[in-house]
Amino acid sequence: MFATHMGIPDPGFFGGPPPEQRNGRLIFAKSGWNPLALERGWRKTMPPKLFALLFDAIAEARGKTCGAFPEIIVDVAEQHLVYLKPGGDLFNVILTRLDNYTRGVRTREVGAVLADYPVDFIGGGWSDLDVSGRPARVLGAMTFDAMREGLGSYLAAVSLNPSIDLSVHDRVFFALGAGTVPVFDANRFTAAEMPHLSRYSFGQDTTSVAAAVEALLADPATAQAATATTMTELYPRFSMQRSVQDIHEITMSIAGAAGAGLLPAEPVPAGVWTPKQAA
Repeated sequence: MFATHMGIPDPGFFGGPPPEQRNGRLIFAKSGWNPLALERGWRKTMPPKLFALLFDAIAEARGKTCGAFPEIIVDVAEQHLVYLKPGGDLFNVILTRLDNYTRGVRTREVGAVLADYPVDFIGGGWSDLDVSGRPARVLGAMTFDAMREGLGSYLAAVSLNPSIDLSVHDRVFFALGAGTVPVFDANRFTAAEMPHLSRYSFGQDTTSVAAAVEALLADPATAQAATATTMTELYPRFSMQRSVQDIHEITMSIAGAAGAGLLPAEPVPAGVWTPKQAA
């Protein structure tokens, strides 16, 4: 993983009609993990003491963002007379499961709110979401190309940033590139870089999710104008092309002399990354 933003694709990557010709619906492209299924699986496979430690940490992490997770894990483990250091194997076992469970719970909570609005759910795991008689639709999984072709037809796209604080999820950047209003959970990056969209961001509570969606639907033109302004301010400073350049620079600095002659578009010459074979 590189410490850089996913970035906004070049304009035109996501095709779509002008804002006034959008379909008026929102898209939520997110698989619906089932927290109860995760819990059942872990109860069967984890030692009881470790399982108890994990779910005490999950309870403590409720309503908090990912930046608080390491300290929570260390503190809760100490209460169980287990002394952990961030980065260790056992610490990472707890962290990855805490992260997955939190994502699952958060996704389901947001999905339950969105089901009362004209939202299309894209992704697997939503078969148990009852949308009968409601404006939402469950469309199931689809390929990235299919989503890319359709994203520009939507009024807005809902996204979650559960494990990101200094950037945003790729779907927020993609929405901006498509001229589609991003609706997202706020973090430090969005507060600093996307203030025009603050009305369409939400916190860790479900009430603010509904408020963000209703603000959008009450005045789509204002939301679309705020999106266009944000795109102008962020692009090309946070373009995907700039991100690729950053990744290339990081790669070159890591590779040192071995990668000095490489360009991003060229294949790796034989023997650069593997020892030369003896004659």
